[in-house]
Amino acid sequence: LTDEEILKIEKLVNDNINARHEVVTNIMNVEEAKASGAMALFGEKYGDEVRVVTMGDSRELCAGTHVANTSDIKHFVISSVESIGSGIYRILAFTGENYMENLKESLVNIYDDLNAVMEKTNNLLNDYKIKGFTSSVVESKDYNLEVVGYQYIIELRKRVLCAKEYLKNLTKEYNELNSKNALSSISEFDQYVVGNTLVCKVENYDNGVLKQLADALLNKLGKGVVFLANVVDGKIVFVCKQNDKFNAGSLVKLAAVITGGNGGGKPDIAQAGGKDVTKLDEALLAV
Repeated sequence: LTDEEILKIEKLVNDNINARHEVVTNIMNVEEAKASGAMALFGEKYGDEVRVVTMGDSRELCAGTHVANTSDIKHFVISSVESIGSGIYRILAFTGENYMENLKESLVNIYDDLNAVMEKTNNLLNDYKIKGFTSSVVESKDYNLEVVGYQYIIELRKRVLCAKEYLKNLTKEYNELNSKNALSSISEFDQYVVGNTLVCKVENYDNGVLKQLADALLNKLGKGVVFLANVVDGKIVFVCKQNDKFNAGSLVKLAAVITGGNGGGKPDIAQAGGKDVTKLDEALLAV
């Protein structure tokens, strides 16, 4: 079912609730029940006498109990729809005075997803402040959480999508600013130079810019080797460039293997990947 179809079902039920239909129960034989237009659901077997429940235009065979009036149900909000067969759906819904509170409590997975995105966003914005960056990215507000009913689920999903898009754009901008900042201030890497080698860890660099940074650092070094380990989202990219007696491919492979990855390259420039950030210090020491 589409969201639009689910909303129509929800509205139909609520219209019948608000119509304040009296719930009428009659006991009759099966033939009389069928003649009256009562629906028999799920192919169930019935005895000689059946219980027929009528609520407005709805008339069904039912062995269960019901409210005295449809208005006693108060509210009806659909929380999920599951297909259980060809054209057959199982609908989970909440009723009563606390229908929205119960609905929100059932949306744990969506809230967890949203909270995870918000945490990453807040951490990234904190990195902006630490580095003195100013963001031009504006978060979209293309959602409305003041609504009730199943529409709230639709709007909450939009909220998650907007938050993810904002984080994506924010991350892209941060990486660009971080990279430009690095290329414009390569003197900050002087502290990592030992003899004719430069080995260090960086974070959240665009991989394309990482190679440019290695070029710039090697040019400044003159002759030697530059080895950079870039950590992004818990993964590592090793880039090595050299114009001396070393082998860049061997060096990145050494670091990659230690951190649970693999890779290699040419003697003068190479790139590899690593997975275990906890082994990164060990890998850099080995290099």
